This record gives sequence, structure tokens and C-alpha cells, in this order.
Amino acid sequence: MTPLLPQNDPGIEDRKNELAREQAKYSYNYSYLPPLAMAAEVPFDDYPTLDWFQLVARRAFDVLINTLEGDFGKQETHQDHGRLLELKELIDHPNAASIEKTIRAIISSFEAHVTSGAPSSLEDYNKLFRFIALPPISQTFQEDAVFAGMRVAGPNPLVIERLSKLDDRFPVTDAQYQEVMGSQDSLAAAGQEGRLYLADYAAFDGVLNGSFPSAQKYLAAPLALFAVPQSGPWRGLAPVAIQCAQRPGPHNPIITPSNSDVYNWLMAKSIVQTADGNFHEAVSHLGRTHLVTEPFVIATERQLASTHPVGILLRPHFEGTLFINNAAQEFLIASQGGVDALLAATIDADRVYAAKSVQGYVFNDAMLPTALKLRGVDDPTQLPVYPYRDDALLIWNAIHKWASDYLAIYYRTDADVQADFELQTG
Repeated sequence: MTPLLPQNDPGIEDRKNELAREQAKYSYNYSYLPPLAMAAEVPFDDYPTLDWFQLVARRAFDVLINTLEGDFGKQETHQDHGRLLELKELIDHPNAASIEKTIRAIISSFEAHVTSGAPSSLEDYNKLFRFIALPPISQTFQEDAVFAGMRVAGPNPLVIERLSKLDDRFPVTDAQYQEVMGSQDSLAAAGQEGRLYLADYAAFDGVLNGSFPSAQKYLAAPLALFAVPQSGPWRGLAPVAIQCAQRPGPHNPIITPSNSDVYNWLMAKSIVQTADGNFHEAVSHLGRTHLVTEPFVIATERQLASTHPVGILLRPHFEGTLFINNAAQEFLIASQGGVDALLAATIDADRVYAAKSVQGYVFNDAMLPTALKLRGVDDPTQLPVYPYRDDALLIWNAIHKWASDYLAIYYRTDADVQADFELQTG
């Protein structure tokens, strides 16, 4: 298959016929998660490969083993042992007709063995990890350095932003700041020198909290202030203060590691972590990764022929996208589904947050160098320790260079882009 721009393809009629067939297979639906564009259905060609399904099945099997409290082959009942042997055989020797059913069987077995009741201690949470190793952060997550590190190297290092001064929502005083950062420093100096950073979860202000599956859940809209020390061997972020809601007042005090007892500070950090986890899942992960990508997949299949250079570049990266997004809207983000159980807001609220996060996403502003600059976190001299930024830029720059060189083979001038009618109608 020789890549060709449509204006250079002598077989243009065959190309048009191919696209007509693809447009009959791929169509938009705006009702699954209004008003976002999703695929009306998932054509068979967009199902993941057998290798992909096998990988998912292996991970699901690990979770099942972990739930059954032991290593494979050491289960408590003969029935469990036999069923696990059967499932493992299906995973190790899969076929296209059975692998999806195998995954569903594993999930059903897992759900049948999940114990009821909520953990009542940290040790209860630690006991959830049996076959799957307990992550090292379970021993350090309460430390202030780890809490601050999560803002720049955790699962959601996308919220922290630099600011020159605080606004009226968060009236931290110089005295409170200096109790943490030292008497030689000040809020004004930190702001002027680019050392002051905020994690703001205003998106959750007024959130409707959920209660599925069995108890009331709570999600706040906290503000968390961090600063880079003026000097010293460690120039990473230090947590300065937390306010657990957006409006200050006697019932919403500013909590610092210096003016609070250890339990108040731990609770305040937990409120921030809860907000960050919910933001990560509903906004960063679901909205601005899965859902923002789907229209590009549909448009590529509908508008770019199989020989189009841009389509050839993009399609390998779309594997499984329509399939997993469809499964998400049918099961994960359905009422009483996995997201409803996991996150703190009601499922309707989570769906709204996800949709709004895509609607408010300016595509060009989302390009990594631009996004970092807009949040004021692009300068390593001001924010020296930001592993996400530094690692992501290495990948971004490599991909940007490769993709630019590849596209330059086909688009030698602006006129080539303008004449590409498949691209222009996409």
C-alpha cells in the first residue's frame, strides 16, 4: 500500500468508493454522553486484537487471584481451584470467539467473591493486596514530601499552577506562610520569584455527593498552596496551607502543618487527595483522554482513505479506543456501574464533569509545551522538580520531530495541505 495524498492518486474513484463504505460504518452519536460526539456503534474492524484481549484477561485474572487471598493453586475450595484452572487455560490458549466471554467470566467470579463492608483502618486497605504486591507508597503517603510530590509526579500532575499572589478565596497570611517556609521568606517574595503554586479544585464547588453503593460519600473543592524553598539542598515543592472549600470563613479555616494538630492536617491532605483522584478519573482520564480522542478516530475513518499518509500515521494509535469508550458508556459510567461506585459524586455529576472538561478543552492550548506555559510550570529554574514535565517533554519532542519529518515527505508546501480535500473535509 503506497501512501498517497488524494490529489495525487490516479485511482481517486476507488478511493471515494472506499470512503463511502467507511462512512456507512462509522457515524456519530450525540446522545450517549450529550453533547459529545461518540461512535453510534463499534464496527468489528475497531475491536482490539486478540493480544490486547489476552493482556486484559491476564490482568483481570491477577485481580481475581488477589481477591481469593492466595497464590494460584492454593485456593481454599476445590471448586474455586477447578474454576481457576479452567480460566487460566482459556487465557493461555485464547481464540477470538471466547476471549471476551473469558474476561466477563473472570469479572463475574471476582464480583462473586468481593466481601461486603467498608475498610475501617489502614491495615484493612493493606490487606486488600495479597497476590498483587502492596505498593511502596502505602508506607509513605502520609508524609508531606510525598503529598507535595503527588502534584508533580503522581497520577494527576496536571492541576498545579504558578501564581504571583493569592486571591480573596484563600487568605493565607504571611505569618502562616512563614511558620512553614521560614521567617526569611514571604508570600510576596515567593510570588515575585515564581516559587508559589496552587492546586485548585474549584470544578467541584457545589458538587452533588453520591451514596452508591452503600453509604454517603463526600467530595470537597479544596485549595492547596505549595512553595519552592528559597534555598537549600531540596528545591521541591513544600505544602504550605489547605482550605477545604472555596469560600473562607470560621467554618472553613486555613489549615497548615504548623498551626494544626496532626489529625487535622492529615484530614485536610486526604480531602485534597480525594478531590485530585476524582478530578483525575472524571476529567484528566475519562474526559480529556478517552472522550476527546473519539471524534478524531471517527473522522479519520470517515474522511481519510486507507492510503492517506495522515491516516496511516494515526490508525495504529487508535486501537481499542472506540471499543473501550463504548464499553465505558455502557457499563463503567452507567448508573450503578464502576465509576458510580468508585467516585464520590453522583454518576450524573461525573458525566457532566467529563463532558464539560471536553467542551472547555482548547485543542491547541492542550499541546504539551503550551499547556505547561499556560499553567506557569514550564520554567525549571522556578520549579526545579517536576518529573512529569521533564519526562513528558522528552517524549513530546521525539514524537514531534518524527511526525514532522514524516508529514514533510507528503506536504512540501502549504498548497499541498490546501489541495488535500480529504483532510479539508475532515
